[in-house]
Amino acid sequence: MQRLQRIFAFVGVLVVVETTGAPIGLAAPEHVATIEQECQSQLGYTPARCACFGVTASAQLTDKEQAFVAAQVVKDQAAITEIQGTMTVNEMMKAGQLMTSAAQQCP
Repeated sequence: MQRLQRIFAFVGVLVVVETTGAPIGLAAPEHVATIEQECQSQLGYTPARCACFGVTASAQLTDKEQAFVAAQVVKDQAAITEIQGTMTVNEMMKAGQLMTSAAQQCP
């Protein structure tokens, strides 16, 4: 039950209320590495399971969506605001759903 609460807390970080900001240069492999690292530190999952989360992010999300998830999980509000300004609502929803889908796909 506690692990499930941590998942929801982690996913809750991805909730987006408002979109504002300006264009940003994205596309960096460190975004996936950040997602993997925070998976381990915030959820306590194994490195193998978190690597699976990274693979899932790489396969399912664009570079912009990966950057958005990475900014969300490290709570970088300036980056979140900047990236949001370049995203559609569908892109934000897709990024927000990553942790739920990865949790189901990664044993």
